[in-house]
Amino acid sequence: MSESLHLSKKRASYTPEFKLEIVEKSYQPGVCVAHLAREYGINDNLLFTWRQRYRHLLPDDVQRLLPDTPSVIPVVVSDMPLSYSAEPAYETVAPTHTDGLTCDVSVGGASLRLTGNLSPTILKALIRELRWGRS
Repeated sequence: MSESLHLSKKRASYTPEFKLEIVEKSYQPGVCVAHLAREYGINDNLLFTWRQRYRHLLPDDVQRLLPDTPSVIPVVVSDMPLSYSAEPAYETVAPTHTDGLTCDVSVGGASLRLTGNLSPTILKALIRELRWGRS
């Protein structure tokens, strides 16, 4: 009679210090989170989970670099005549309602209108992305 061997795979265990170190590195400018995860031999999704879970434990100088606002904001797309200007045209419109601002942005042939509670952080991020795009 043969006995079958049951080999169970042990789940990896990481110290809180290790997790925090990698989370901090993942928020440095220009770092690709997926590449960093592979460099340390962990799954990309695990690092994204750690980023959410341990973000509040990061040093103040790193937390100051993080956005304070959600990365998703409401957007309404509308038809607009094509503009042949190579430079982005930024136009802030006075609020027509009491729940926030409206901001119209035109770049090339595209137009974007943002309404609601727009913080300077959101507007700066929008302008930065329109100018240089994501790296």
